[in-house]
Amino acid sequence: MLFDNGSERPEGNRSAAVEVNPKTGEIVWKYTTLHSASFYSYRQGAVQRLPNGNTLITSTHGGHLFEVTPDKQVVWDFVSPFFAGQGKCVASEDDSIGRERHINAMKNMVHRSYRYSPDYPGLKGKDLSKKVPLVEGCPYFFKDYSSK
Repeated sequence: MLFDNGSERPEGNRSAAVEVNPKTGEIVWKYTTLHSASFYSYRQGAVQRLPNGNTLITSTHGGHLFEVTPDKQVVWDFVSPFFAGQGKCVASEDDSIGRERHINAMKNMVHRSYRYSPDYPGLKGKDLSKKVPLVEGCPYFFKDYSSK
């Protein structure tokens, strides 16, 4: 598994999550999106194949983490609400990193993410059912937009 940044391609910047057969060098699975802005990271990113067969993708430069199934359906996604260490409900133009310092990145970058199962030793004794907002004062989307 690898994160293909896809920067500086003649046809335009576009990232992909790719699985390569190490024996043949063939691409056996690939995830891309219809629009490069929804999934693009200029120089960093990560992928992790999960035990359930899904793939966790970290699109570093937008702070975007998401999981896709083998048939390329997104089952959940998350965008980090922490910009330069400050929690925010909504990102603004001020939260981008200027082109003079970096190409196409936000101040909420996430270098890499990992998915841990509930039986992971570091989670022992933790209450994983508790749902609280990461940033106080922001909407409770999991309450406001879930079916009841």
